[in-house]
Amino acid sequence: MTIDPIQLTNDGGVKVAKAMTLIAWVLLGIGVAMFLMTMSNFRDSNLGLMVAIGFVIAGMQVYGLGTFVNLISTKSNRND
Repeated sequence: MTIDPIQLTNDGGVKVAKAMTLIAWVLLGIGVAMFLMTMSNFRDSNLGLMVAIGFVIAGMQVYGLGTFVNLISTKSNRND
């Protein structure tokens, strides 16, 4: 039994996309939790609040990249 490298690569893209989606939700959850803990002092000098906003933005970016990877791997599966 041999493993087809193309099949291995295509399945890996879906796995990476699912992992990135999970990581994105974790980052978003951390960001929202930190935001709720530090929002009483809503100023730009509040480091915890700025880090929380950074986590929320990072979560959205990772989710977008994961969606992009999923779309690319799905398209390459159709072409094969």
